[in-house]
Amino acid sequence: MKIETLGELLNWSSAIHAGLADRMARGADQGADGPVRWLMEYVAKHEAQMSDQLDGIEEAADRSALKTWVYDWLQHPPPRPETVIDAADREHAFEAVAKAVFDAHNEIMMVLRFLVDRADTPEAKELLARMLGLEEGHTRQIAQQMHRIGDM
Repeated sequence: MKIETLGELLNWSSAIHAGLADRMARGADQGADGPVRWLMEYVAKHEAQMSDQLDGIEEAADRSALKTWVYDWLQHPPPRPETVIDAADREHAFEAVAKAVFDAHNEIMMVLRFLVDRADTPEAKELLARMLGLEEGHTRQIAQQMHRIGDM
């Protein structure tokens, strides 16, 4: 996936969340049990919602902001969504699932934080800030739920 514009960056982020939702749902259906299954089911639902919310941001976003070029700002292109989510279904241990989810979220947040400071129009800065705020909020919610499930 080549990322040259903010719209493509939004699609990249949405693809990661949709991919995580799919992998977690499959993992929960393929033999995970107890807390790992609960975590996978929760994350699958949450990641699907996140993907939908990013699609909503894209629909509401300023068209010129979506066309803002970002390739000048990124020295290395962000990894392909498949690469980010690849570890998500390799191991059905609670800690491994949690790490895969947080690694994916951290990858997205790292790119967004880097770009938000470089945006040169208010519309682009607003779009990146909305994406980052959504990402940070969802990451906190998942972390809280993981702690609850882990305490069970």
